[in-house]
Amino acid sequence: APAARPAAPATQRPAANPQGSNAIVLIYCENIDWHLSTMLGGKQQLNMNTRPQWPQLKRFALERTGAGRVGAAAYLQFNEQVAPFARYLEAELGFATVILEPEMIEGPGGAQTRRPVVDEAINKVLAYLAEDAWPGDVYVVTNDGGYLPQLEAVRDAGGGGRIAVVGFTDEMHGDYARADWIETVDLEEDVGAFSYKLPRRYRPVAVDQYQPSATLGELFGDDGDGEIEFEDAEEPARDLPPPRPPRW
Repeated sequence: APAARPAAPATQRPAANPQGSNAIVLIYCENIDWHLSTMLGGKQQLNMNTRPQWPQLKRFALERTGAGRVGAAAYLQFNEQVAPFARYLEAELGFATVILEPEMIEGPGGAQTRRPVVDEAINKVLAYLAEDAWPGDVYVVTNDGGYLPQLEAVRDAGGGGRIAVVGFTDEMHGDYARADWIETVDLEEDVGAFSYKLPRRYRPVAVDQYQPSATLGELFGDDGDGEIEFEDAEEPARDLPPPRPPRW
């Protein structure tokens, strides 16, 4: 027999609701890993020190619920290294983990392509929340698009909770920034999920804060003649903790 649906929370989340509400956090782990690895220079840099400190995200959401509860679910595509990471998320952080079997499907021109099983699974959860008019907050942790119709359905169901997309705001799909009813949350700057400064090479900089020496230092380096100082040119790798073997 199918499992019974959990009861929907009784309270809604008006901005000033003193009783608080619940929040659900849906994490596309592989998507965050991919974007993080491009910043750090390769997957070999991904380990328990360099990946996001996921408890910080749970605390971030909890602070906003008032007296509510936060449930976090991590979505993982199966590979031979995923089980240790899933156990860590469940045993130490109290997350639910959903491990999805990879599938290949026929793409354009008959070529085989990987089915987006994680996207589909998260969208099924969002459809479920819309059907029940979920009254709490919803956080989807990803940078990619594809969730906007389902998030709109959650909003239109009238539950009244906050809807947010969490990731690296400079790399998020533009649809989220254009939707004024979606809050975009930065994992580094808003959540504080990293213990080191990320090399965010593609964030916009205000022209009044722009330092030409940083660009010249990146292009040519310090020639040692003392005429040009490149103190603003940073080497992001120096900020990274020593690497460990990846957990998944």
